[in-house]
Amino acid sequence: MGIDRLRQVDTRSDPTKSGVAEWLQASQVIEGVSDIITVADAAGRFQLVNSAACDALGYSREELLTLSIPDILDPLEWPRFSARKKSNRKSNIFETWLSKKKDGTTFFAEVSVTVAGNGFIIDVR
Repeated sequence: MGIDRLRQVDTRSDPTKSGVAEWLQASQVIEGVSDIITVADAAGRFQLVNSAACDALGYSREELLTLSIPDILDPLEWPRFSARKKSNRKSNIFETWLSKKKDGTTFFAEVSVTVAGNGFIIDVR
């Protein structure tokens, strides 16, 4: 399954509404990648995270799924995130962001954001 098929999965909806097979397939693709990948809804709340995200950010999967994108950004990045969210850009965005781990330490990450339907797919490399 390519990234185009993954973009078709509605990340806001319950997996049973978008199709269990597609949701499971997307989850397996994301889990098998060594890059940090998170899927968030339009409000920025995480809907799906891979193990690489959990390991790099220091959270359990359950913890990450209670957070939103600003929770893993340094507070200095919040205004920029807010501006990007309001812009409703439908194209790919590739930028460097100051990310924040659970323990409060920060690191720079090259982030590729693709708007996919009602949510974002964020690939942190």
